[in-house]
Amino acid sequence: MAKITDIGTARKVAELAKRFGESGWWMPRAPVVDGALNGPTLYLCDFDTGRLYAVALVENGIERTLAAARQSGVSFDDACDLLSSVLRDVSSGKEPLDASSRAVLALMAAIYIGGTQSYRLSVDTGLPNPHFVIVHYKDESDPKGGHLLRPATVNTQGPITPAEIETLVNQLLAWDRVKHPERFPRATVLKFQIRSEEKL
Repeated sequence: MAKITDIGTARKVAELAKRFGESGWWMPRAPVVDGALNGPTLYLCDFDTGRLYAVALVENGIERTLAAARQSGVSFDDACDLLSSVLRDVSSGKEPLDASSRAVLALMAAIYIGGTQSYRLSVDTGLPNPHFVIVHYKDESDPKGGHLLRPATVNTQGPITPAEIETLVNQLLAWDRVKHPERFPRATVLKFQIRSEEKL
């Protein structure tokens, strides 16, 4: 798993991820689920590898996760850093997609999305159980080769197809390229194409 330099944060994340994993948030892998799985779905898209991960949460899963994170002292910044590094490591095959990384990815994705403007707008508009896409792509303006997380609300109540996700991700990248051209390689149009899908 990704390395966390702050030992206190590492311990908090490990404890929270363990509780999160034990709550049975993924239906096919747990016989008992702490709540009905009719909450939001988070689609994690790693641009570099074309990997797509779907996280189905229980009803009010984001709110419940945010409350647990506050109690545990896991911050939005911790979630951003850890989601980006674990998503990169799992997508590239550097780390296995095992029970621990599944729990951390889902947990950090829920905390991350709960701290975004996309989430706040969906709550303010009263959209029940919204779905979200989180795109992970390289920031060309970062001399250290860092990656960005880009959230977006999906305006649908049912599941969306991989083709619809590709279209939405490509629209987001095109929009970001107009607003922040420094983040993208020059004279190259980036296009997201799903190469593999995984339900967490």
